[in-house]
Amino acid sequence: MLTVTLDDDVASILSNMAKRSNSQPEKFLNQWIKRSAKDIETPKLETEDFFSFAGMWEDRNITQEELRASAWKRES
Repeated sequence: MLTVTLDDDVASILSNMAKRSNSQPEKFLNQWIKRSAKDIETPKLETEDFFSFAGMWEDRNITQEELRASAWKRES
């Protein structure tokens, strides 16, 4: 649940729109948001980018310990 504070003029507009739809303002706003969300395109993940890194470490003798030591180098 979310509480939203509206300016008086916006609340009045919402109330009038809901009345025209024979609905309560909360229900009207909920339905409107759901309809509008369908129009928003969800970005798709590019699987090609992920698989382009396949074999990146092929034929390289690198251990976990070497990676950790390199990642967390401490200056003495």
